[in-house]
Amino acid sequence: NGRVESLRLPKLADADDHSPRPVTAVSASPRARLRTPEDAPPPANLAQLRHQVISHPERLLDVVRAMPVMENGKFGGYRVFPAGNPRLFAQMGLHAGDVVTAVNGVSLDSPADGMKILGKLKTSDQVSITFTRNGQQHTQVLQMQDPNK
Repeated sequence: NGRVESLRLPKLADADDHSPRPVTAVSASPRARLRTPEDAPPPANLAQLRHQVISHPERLLDVVRAMPVMENGKFGGYRVFPAGNPRLFAQMGLHAGDVVTAVNGVSLDSPADGMKILGKLKTSDQVSITFTRNGQQHTQVLQMQDPNK
């Protein structure tokens, strides 16, 4: 239901002790789970998002919630929705429910492609996002450079 939950499992204190221990589920707010070790503030613009995502890819979850899409038994990209920062999601030119199929020319036909995309993000000041909306393919080019430079 859109909530992030974690399950804390007990550590075995003694290998011979097999008695059950209580296990509790802890619900974490999106902000709590996405903090980086540096406890950086949420990104205010695309340049800050790029900078944070380079070292901490999980920061992308501050902006985008993605669900894998399967088409004819094949991976077809990610259906995206705004997460904790809907204003930044809108700056990306995306709408809730769009299916992102490629980023910077890397086709999202496998979940492992995300690492290739992150590698390109480190060296590029712009990001090209190809997505499908209402059956039509679109491409959005995002300028990710720092406006102060």
